[in-house]
Amino acid sequence: MSKLREVLEEKKKAAEKRYQEHQNLEEEETLKKAESTLIPETENVLENVSGIEMASEPVSNQSQESALETVPKSEQSQSVTDDAEQEEQRILDTEAPISYDRLVKKTLRTFHIVRSSPQTLEVTDKAMKKVSARLNKQAGVKFYWRKDQDPERYAIYRIDEKGSDKRSVEEICQQEMKNAVCVALQEKGVQSKEELLRNTIRVMGYSRSSTALLAAAERGLKYGRKTGEIIMNEEKNFILNQDNEMDSGRM
Repeated sequence: MSKLREVLEEKKKAAEKRYQEHQNLEEEETLKKAESTLIPETENVLENVSGIEMASEPVSNQSQESALETVPKSEQSQSVTDDAEQEEQRILDTEAPISYDRLVKKTLRTFHIVRSSPQTLEVTDKAMKKVSARLNKQAGVKFYWRKDQDPERYAIYRIDEKGSDKRSVEEICQQEMKNAVCVALQEKGVQSKEELLRNTIRVMGYSRSSTALLAAAERGLKYGRKTGEIIMNEEKNFILNQDNEMDSGRM
């Protein structure tokens, strides 16, 4: 009887073991099925989220970019170029004579562009061909004048009051520098070349001299001698030519 009980117990344990193994196998299969279903779905969700982020980022950046940089070329040739032309004409009418570089820089600034690019320069250059202006080249630098301005009769020099918007020496045309030289001669009379260049720099509103400023003042002096407004006396000092003197003035 005890032997029979032992056999039954062993069979019972074997049956329980097989049952447990079967349960474990079913659980593993269930987990595998769940993973096979969940993993693709999760990947799809992540892809969708990533796609949303990638799509939204350029939109956010685009809101901060200028129309000059974002408008397609097919549309840019008309509306954006027209806008650039209007801005260039407004700036030119106010600040002429103005150098090419300064005109481009100020135009781009109105569109909140700090640095130029081939695309923005393409637009501004195209617009410049439409503005009402006359072009004058000096030492390789292009200057734009209003149509009603005559470079040969221009008798004004300007002092930039705003330090943040002060013109560089290269952005001042030779006519203005010549007029400043004439004013320095009017104020101080006969002067040597060194004195005249130094006083011209002071007339233009600069407190200190520099190599670039001296070169610009000398450019104005040479132009004044070319027009005949400035002459040299026997002592090789410079004076105004009373017979060919223009009424130079500050603006």
